Amino acid sequence: SKQLKSLWDFCVVCLNPPLFGNPVYGKAYVYVIAAENEAVKIGVAKNIQRRLKSLQTAHCRRLTVTHEIECAGRSEAYAIECRAHRLLKQNLMSGEWFAVSPEAAKATMDKAIIGLEEERSRKKEEASKSPGYTPPTVIQAEP
Repeated sequence: SKQLKSLWDFCVVCLNPPLFGNPVYGKAYVYVIAAENEAVKIGVAKNIQRRLKSLQTAHCRRLTVTHEIECAGRSEAYAIECRAHRLLKQNLMSGEWFAVSPEAAKATMDKAIIGLEEERSRKKEEASKSPGYTPPTVIQAEP
């Protein structure tokens, strides 16, 4: 198997696509947590407040949730997070912490969502041009 060299390889190999996948696992959130005005973390959690508490325990700066986006499922949330990380990679400090303002991180998440929607639309259009194409039936799992 291919050895992954970095977070960016992981994102490309494992999470690109599924785009806005099966919501079977319930809601997930993409969040921006700011460490005062020094750094932001973009991540995914089912429970943002629990995630904030766990991060705060090991962080010397006061952390606050500045933005959150509710997603239908984890695959959608991870796709947004991953694309946002790639867009911000030149500002990477360490791990998933970036040297940008919370507002810049939110703008990047918005850009990631637009990019994913455009990609999904493009792929759907390309597939519809294939001979014998039948649109897939969407089946949503019961909670």
